[in-house]
Amino acid sequence: MDVAELTVAQKTLRHRLVDLPSSAFPHIKMGYTLLGNLETDKLNTIIDYVSSNFSKRSRYDPDVAASLSGIDRNIVGDLLSAVALTVGSVFDIDVSKDDFFDAAPEGLIDEQSRPIVSEILGIALKKKDAIKRDFDVSKVANSILPSFRYIDFAIDARIAFNAENDIIDKVPLAVFYLNLDTDEDICFQSSLSDLDELISKLKHASTTLAL
Repeated sequence: MDVAELTVAQKTLRHRLVDLPSSAFPHIKMGYTLLGNLETDKLNTIIDYVSSNFSKRSRYDPDVAASLSGIDRNIVGDLLSAVALTVGSVFDIDVSKDDFFDAAPEGLIDEQSRPIVSEILGIALKKKDAIKRDFDVSKVANSILPSFRYIDFAIDARIAFNAENDIIDKVPLAVFYLNLDTDEDICFQSSLSDLDELISKLKHASTTLAL
């Protein structure tokens, strides 16, 4: 099809895919291979997980993704990248599966991966209205204050010594890394009692929001 004959949506799709660096191809292709081994329910779950983060500029949690998919956390990033590229390219524009295959860079999709890509596209296009609605709602919710994106933690300890350098006390602490949708991330530490209070507050907030 001549470029002049493309619809605005088709041109948008090509624009989204044209700048994909060739260095990313092996990771995307590996992702498609991993996705091809998933059962349908897990495939749907992963698509829902990835698409729920489109408007959040979020980093995906490899532990969550590994749990949802059953794929090792060390390679699950390839799977997430493949889903994000495929679903993210089509969910908010009026295009078809064939449009995606026509727009995909040469060498990205081979005959072996084409069936799973087609299946992902089918799920994404079927859910596109719900994905777009969640995307729009999230943009409104995130438009005022910084929003939570990701949290990780490590266990540390503060150690006190006496004049002879003998250990006289140890205080275990949880050190948290909090990622927001801004350029500034937050690190903070918490004792067990503080953590219990934080968990209580979070549970109360969750219950209140669910009402």
